[in-house]
Amino acid sequence: MELFKYLFKTPEQAKLAELLWVDKVNASVNELSHLTGFSYSSAHEELQRMKSLNLVKMQRDGKATLYSSALTDVEEEVVKNLFTTTGMENKKRVSFNDFNLPLLGDFSELLTDEQLEPEELLVRAVKLAKKNATLLRVLPLMLKKMGDELNLYQLVYWGKRYGVNRELGFLLDLTAEITKNKKFSKLARQFKDKRWSKPEYFFNSDNNLSGFQAKLTEKNTPELAKKWYLKLNMGLDSFQTLYAKYEMAYN
Repeated sequence: MELFKYLFKTPEQAKLAELLWVDKVNASVNELSHLTGFSYSSAHEELQRMKSLNLVKMQRDGKATLYSSALTDVEEEVVKNLFTTTGMENKKRVSFNDFNLPLLGDFSELLTDEQLEPEELLVRAVKLAKKNATLLRVLPLMLKKMGDELNLYQLVYWGKRYGVNRELGFLLDLTAEITKNKKFSKLARQFKDKRWSKPEYFFNSDNNLSGFQAKLTEKNTPELAKKWYLKLNMGLDSFQTLYAKYEMAYN
């Protein structure tokens, strides 16, 4: 099978194979070059080679061309097992359970053993936080525990895929403010978009607010959130108080 001849030649090729066939990403040449360590031209050459072997397929998304797996479900399962049994899988994978975050209660979408890369897990948490205020308040603790493990390119990729770039940028900026750690503000800058002009509600449940409630939310929105064109009726003190209460458990 051509797939196996291709799979394990170089670390970059193995990384590309893992992204496409194990993680099932759907990404552009530029995104895949950043995620694998290939130069743009090398990533493009590899993807064209894989396409000629019917290992990947292409599709248009606006002006971008995206690449994804062309393998069958059975073939992808074989590849996944190969990565596991040969030790080729070199990614750290975690679940929400690994963080033992306080105050979440029985939130079924979080309390799962599904293992993801830290960057995707964080971005998924940000997405879920749009309907769970408690989760949003504890996410700075999760970021603190992740420490230096976060990969910028992975964050950018998953932020785009989950459609939460401004929310992710706000969380990173918020965590920098609370922890006084500038690395989070440096990461946050990568998510600014000059095309933003109209503020949006952070929480999905606020989208239909009107009258007094809408005015109250706008009044109580922290300046840091306004910087990200977001509106939410939560002061920074609510984040700082909870962080201070549980910080010691996350050292």
